[in-house]
Amino acid sequence: SHNFEPKEFTCDNIESYLYSIYTKRSNSLLESLKKQKIDFINKKIKQHQKILAQFQSQEYWEEESQKNYNFANIILANLYQIKPYKKSLDLKDFNSNDIKIEIPKVFSNVSQISEYFFKLAKKSKQKAKYIYIEKNNLDEKIEYLSFLKHNVETAENIQAIGFLFPK
Repeated sequence: SHNFEPKEFTCDNIESYLYSIYTKRSNSLLESLKKQKIDFINKKIKQHQKILAQFQSQEYWEEESQKNYNFANIILANLYQIKPYKKSLDLKDFNSNDIKIEIPKVFSNVSQISEYFFKLAKKSKQKAKYIYIEKNNLDEKIEYLSFLKHNVETAENIQAIGFLFPK
């Protein structure tokens, strides 16, 4: 075991000495807290940017909608010659061009196939309509997080950071 041996220490101004120790310690805590909060914010920003990068454009969803709507109409026009349980259809479109339509799932009732593509078309149209709202929402979140990060970086004390992150 270690025995504590006091060392003689001369100090002209004990108050300023203690204050300097306090300042060093609180600066160290402040920097540690800043790093922790900035890492957290950066992680959130990255998550939102990743989602944003995976977004398809409004044009993409409009084209998807149109494609599925066309498929549904072609299938509807050719119902009499379609057999149930098919995985793909070789048909003629309205310009008498050959068209192959892949069917992602099996349908026992032929009319369900065109219904399926009408529903897909409708879903794609909705996505096209609301994609800018979702994108705008994510952009605003990223902007807010960047603002928050700046405030953490410029915070002068732990209380200021605590105020930015209420429990």
